[in-house]
Amino acid sequence: MEGLFLCFAGAIALLKHHSLMPDLNQVQRLQLQQCFAQQHWAQLLALLQPLDLAAERDPELWFLLARAHRGLGQSELGFSAFAEAQLLDPTSAELQLEAVDALLDQAQWGTAWQLLQTPVLQLLALQPRLQLLQARCLAQLGRAPAAEEALLALQQHPDVNPYHLGLALVEVNLQLGELERAQFCLERAAALAPPDEEQAILQLELLAATWQPQHLQLLEQLGAQWPGSRRLQLRLAKLLERKLLLDQARQVLERAVARFKCAGALAHQWLQFLAATGDLEALRQWGSSAPLSVPPLALPLLEAQCLINLNRDGEARDCLADQPQQGQVLELLAQLAGRAGEHQQSAALLEQRYRECPTSPDLAYPLAIELLRLGRWTEAWPLYEQRFQCSFASSFLAPGFAPKASELHPSGRQVVVFSEQGFGDAVMLASMLPDLQQQAASVRMIAEPRLVPLLQASFPQLAVASAIDAACFEAADSCYGIGSLGRFYRPSPEHCPGSPYLQVPAADLQHWRQQLEALGSGLKIGVAWRGGGAMQQHQRRSLELPQLLPVLQQPGVHWVNLQYRHSPAELVQFQDSHGIRIQHFAGITEDLLATAALTQALDLVITVQQTALHIAGAIGTPAWVLLPMAPEWRYGIEGARMPWYSSVELFRQSQLGDWAGPIEQIRQRLQLLTHRVDGHNGAHS
Repeated sequence: MEGLFLCFAGAIALLKHHSLMPDLNQVQRLQLQQCFAQQHWAQLLALLQPLDLAAERDPELWFLLARAHRGLGQSELGFSAFAEAQLLDPTSAELQLEAVDALLDQAQWGTAWQLLQTPVLQLLALQPRLQLLQARCLAQLGRAPAAEEALLALQQHPDVNPYHLGLALVEVNLQLGELERAQFCLERAAALAPPDEEQAILQLELLAATWQPQHLQLLEQLGAQWPGSRRLQLRLAKLLERKLLLDQARQVLERAVARFKCAGALAHQWLQFLAATGDLEALRQWGSSAPLSVPPLALPLLEAQCLINLNRDGEARDCLADQPQQGQVLELLAQLAGRAGEHQQSAALLEQRYRECPTSPDLAYPLAIELLRLGRWTEAWPLYEQRFQCSFASSFLAPGFAPKASELHPSGRQVVVFSEQGFGDAVMLASMLPDLQQQAASVRMIAEPRLVPLLQASFPQLAVASAIDAACFEAADSCYGIGSLGRFYRPSPEHCPGSPYLQVPAADLQHWRQQLEALGSGLKIGVAWRGGGAMQQHQRRSLELPQLLPVLQQPGVHWVNLQYRHSPAELVQFQDSHGIRIQHFAGITEDLLATAALTQALDLVITVQQTALHIAGAIGTPAWVLLPMAPEWRYGIEGARMPWYSSVELFRQSQLGDWAGPIEQIRQRLQLLTHRVDGHNGAHS
């Protein structure tokens, strides 16, 4: 914490040099100085709060206020105080460096980088502390190789703090996707200092990057070890939410609110969570106290989003009726229009919103999605390419990967392609790999480890791996996210061939046919009932098993589980309650090559929109898919067919949130099928 102590010394010297304003007596001055020096942050904050800092016009008082907030783990509440201090004392390098540290606490990398470029701090450009801070920002802003080079050069500097350097190397290697090296650097850094909050947060980031279901216990242990770290608790809750572990995320946030109070980034995350999970009563209860949220939240808009998530769209429209039609209001109105099937209106509203801020990737992306949904793919793909600059890109972009010359056609080029977003997307978009192989000089495909065996079996001439070394990446002419190939090979839905393209070894297929035959006569039908994706998407496109009873009660069918991360207890309870067995084969859904082989051996797949349908469509097995109103763009806005697969049939909701209609349609179709087919595997009727 070398930089921190320098800041302490510098700030105390400034306090003595300037002396505090006359309103403060000597006792108050000493109290403030002692609290700061002894890091008694809560006491320091309590002493400062009664003062009229605006009237005092003392940069040191504003600094102390900002520093107290940072010491309490709520740096974002001190941002405005740092800004006031810098306005009053624009030449203080230590003040600006402390502000950079506070910004980095909250992952405000872009703002921190801008502050590091100011003339005051550029005078310190050769100091190791500043170089280390710049390297940390570079790593997070898409320039991890340059950051690594800078940090390795710093190893030779006699004044560099080896502990801080080690932590920065962990961050860089996380961004490079070098996870084993990141773990090694963290272990080396941990040997240099006692356990602290920074180590714990980086350990959490490593667990997120190497996520396995068994990591949940490790995450819970980490949270229990650091209950006083507000930053860690917020990141832990966000990770749990991203993994759709919503009960656990809520518990973490509730404990954090009880311990730290509802303010700042915690208020922002808590209120957004309540809206996303449709807890309207709690949202109104907490919103009524008008908590200070950073970034600020407009509570009427948050309530409208909550109502949308509850499928109470009419009430959501009422919430927005008195709001000016600009900014986020336009986004919500577009969402409501799309949910009502008014997709042209939705696109028009999103275009209006994008015109308000045409340089924002976060606004380009939803417009791209609506245009894709409408089949306006040629217009959509350039906007879709901006997804890598979105504020949420880290939630789907694998560490260590970023596009390179992706605007250029891959013809004749040495190409690296990486999978992105969900497994279902990767499977669907893999239909473009044969096109790419025909035109590129060479292709390397980088995918999640679970996808590698399936892609390698399907495209034997393609080099597929789960990682790539830096030299190979640098040698490539272009690097594309797999979705970026659409602008070259799928300019319109009509350019989708729809034919199967995944392949499985013949021996694997024969194995699963024998396994299914052993179940006895009757149709063998795979079933999946919960979708993945972000929290709202998951809730909108998922079912509970009992909702499918009209379908699952059909006689003459052996049901086979294709649900990823299913609960064995759920299947047992369902069988005990309803007498319907859903056969689960060990390893299925975890081993995607085995899942594809099993799927090809099935007669039919019935599923919500999730990976099971993409594997079925890509392997050529018939699939009946239950779709919500305004489904994902891949399914278009109407009709029973989707461009990507000829074997997939869509059953759409006609009313928002009402699954009864598509379930009844599938029940009737299944009844006809069981009467028509004698139950042999491979019927594929």
